[in-house]
Amino acid sequence: MPNLGGNELAEALSRVIPFANTDDARPILQCVKVAQKDGKLILIAADGFTLGEISLDFEAGDENEAKDNGENNGQNDFYPVVHY
Repeated sequence: MPNLGGNELAEALSRVIPFANTDDARPILQCVKVAQKDGKLILIAADGFTLGEISLDFEAGDENEAKDNGENNGQNDFYPVVHY
Protein backbone atom coordinates (compact mmCIF):
# COMPACT_ATOMS: atom_id res chain seq x y z
CA MET A 1 0.00 0.00 0.00
CA PRO A 2 1.17 3.58 -0.65
CA ASN A 3 2.47 5.55 2.32
CA LEU A 4 0.32 8.63 1.65
CA GLY A 5 -2.25 9.47 4.32
CA GLY A 6 -5.75 10.79 3.71
CA ASN A 7 -5.12 13.99 5.69
CA GLU A 8 -1.96 14.69 3.70
CA LEU A 9 -3.79 14.20 0.40
CA ALA A 10 -6.74 16.35 1.56
CA GLU A 11 -4.35 19.17 2.54
CA ALA A 12 -2.63 19.01 -0.85
CA LEU A 13 -5.97 19.08 -2.67
CA SER A 14 -7.17 22.04 -0.61
CA ARG A 15 -4.07 23.95 -1.72
CA VAL A 16 -4.30 23.13 -5.43
CA ILE A 17 -8.09 23.21 -6.06
CA PRO A 18 -8.33 27.03 -5.80
CA PHE A 19 -6.20 27.21 -8.97
CA ALA A 20 -8.74 25.18 -10.99
CA ASN A 21 -10.94 27.12 -13.38
CA THR A 22 -14.60 27.71 -12.48
CA ASP A 23 -15.68 28.85 -15.97
CA ASP A 24 -17.93 26.29 -17.71
CA ALA A 25 -16.62 27.51 -21.09
CA ARG A 26 -13.26 25.80 -20.38
CA PRO A 27 -14.14 22.48 -18.70
CA ILE A 28 -10.70 20.95 -19.31
CA LEU A 29 -9.32 23.44 -16.78
CA GLN A 30 -11.86 22.35 -14.14
CA CYS A 31 -9.67 19.38 -13.24
CA VAL A 32 -6.77 18.43 -11.04
CA LYS A 33 -4.06 16.46 -12.77
CA VAL A 34 -2.61 13.68 -10.62
CA ALA A 35 0.70 12.15 -11.69
CA GLN A 36 3.30 9.90 -10.08
CA LYS A 37 6.94 10.32 -11.02
CA ASP A 38 10.27 9.63 -9.32
CA GLY A 39 8.79 8.89 -5.90
CA LYS A 40 6.54 11.96 -5.94
CA LEU A 41 2.79 12.35 -6.25
CA ILE A 42 2.16 15.59 -8.13
CA LEU A 43 -1.16 17.47 -8.17
CA ILE A 44 -1.59 20.30 -10.69
CA ALA A 45 -4.47 22.68 -11.45
CA ALA A 46 -4.67 25.78 -13.64
CA ASP A 47 -7.25 28.37 -14.65
CA GLY A 48 -5.54 29.56 -17.82
CA PHE A 49 -3.68 32.38 -16.05
CA THR A 50 -2.27 30.82 -12.88
CA LEU A 51 -1.02 27.35 -12.07
CA GLY A 52 -0.88 25.55 -8.74
CA GLU A 53 1.34 22.52 -8.20
CA ILE A 54 1.87 20.41 -5.09
CA SER A 55 4.43 17.63 -4.88
CA LEU A 56 4.21 14.99 -2.15
CA ASP A 57 6.72 12.29 -1.27
CA PHE A 58 5.18 8.98 -2.28
CA GLU A 59 6.37 5.41 -2.09
CA ALA A 60 4.34 2.58 -3.51
CA GLY A 61 4.48 -0.55 -1.37
CA ASP A 62 4.28 -2.87 -4.36
CA GLU A 63 5.93 -1.62 -7.53
CA ASN A 64 3.26 -3.32 -9.66
CA GLU A 65 0.55 -1.31 -7.86
CA ALA A 66 2.02 1.99 -8.97
CA LYS A 67 2.53 1.06 -12.62
CA ASP A 68 0.11 2.00 -15.36
CA ASN A 69 -2.16 -0.95 -16.08
CA GLY A 70 -2.53 0.11 -19.73
CA GLU A 71 -6.16 1.17 -19.46
CA ASN A 72 -5.37 4.86 -19.97
CA ASN A 73 -2.74 4.43 -22.69
CA GLY A 74 0.03 5.86 -20.53
CA GLN A 75 -1.75 9.13 -19.84
CA ASN A 76 -1.87 10.57 -16.34
CA ASP A 77 -5.22 10.92 -14.63
CA PHE A 78 -7.31 14.08 -14.56
CA TYR A 79 -10.01 14.42 -11.91
CA PRO A 80 -12.84 16.95 -12.24
CA VAL A 81 -13.21 19.56 -9.51
CA VAL A 82 -16.68 20.27 -8.17
CA HIS A 83 -17.19 23.87 -7.07
CA TYR A 84 -20.06 24.68 -4.75
